[in-house]
Amino acid sequence: MLPLRLKSAERNQLRTRSRYRREHRPTREFLLLRKRDSANLRASAFDVLRLEGVDTMRWPYERRRTALEDPFARYGLTAPWALCPSTTEQATVDEWLTSWTAVGVEGVVFKRLQEPYAPGVRAWRKHKNAMNCS
Repeated sequence: MLPLRLKSAERNQLRTRSRYRREHRPTREFLLLRKRDSANLRASAFDVLRLEGVDTMRWPYERRRTALEDPFARYGLTAPWALCPSTTEQATVDEWLTSWTAVGVEGVVFKRLQEPYAPGVRAWRKHKNAMNCS
């Protein structure tokens, strides 16, 4: 039950949510595809930019990664949720680049552990496997 007195901003927020739900109802075709392909749906997490209302973009990547890993460990999240793997070991990266291409891994992304997230800036480095370069 909604409270009897809502502030103007709260009323507008409720109207906006209601309008969004009405305007963005899934189509029948989408629902059929979703049911058919539900085994193939995955959500891959590789960074966290906001956490419980807190902007984490200024946090160093190392701290953001720890915050990202926490719910996976705490709640034992499994498919369709996937935590993108992370390492600081060169041998592990080499293994990924040679053995994971068979399952569709194109390459790796390098991030500096102490850097904050910088929107619109190419601060990460990408390395594609030679077989996937075009």
